[in-house]
Amino acid sequence: MKHSQIKTIWPRLIAALLISGVIPFLGVARNQCGQRVPANFNYPQSQETIQVDAEIKSRSLSGVVTDPSGSVASRVLVERVRPGWGKRIIAIFSDTDGRFAFAGASPGTHFLRISKPGFNTMLLKVRVSAKAKSTLRIDLKLSN
Repeated sequence: MKHSQIKTIWPRLIAALLISGVIPFLGVARNQCGQRVPANFNYPQSQETIQVDAEIKSRSLSGVVTDPSGSVASRVLVERVRPGWGKRIIAIFSDTDGRFAFAGASPGTHFLRISKPGFNTMLLKVRVSAKAKSTLRIDLKLSN
């Protein structure tokens, strides 16, 4: 294929991908996994909050959320918050496969608040390190 033919194919290919919705999907996968949450959205407060004080080691600020049966949990609100579980920095919903990911999380300690109606809110300290061997698996607990 000649160089001039390649030049004319790229615009058509990009247009086709935009129309089909593939490029926006790729952008989400690269930046974050899950749907971004509107700024003022919060689920109602759960009856109990579980705070895990020990740092959980992870390769990245990403993982999967499951319910008590081990099934993936979608539409779980995963918030990255200021130290001490303070004000929200950014929030996403877990996707239909229970996955979530915050892109560009630097090495160090991050604070997450995990919530969904019918389950206890969870507060987690996550230590992101390139030396960690796995990503997060968060098991929700049913609220009483």
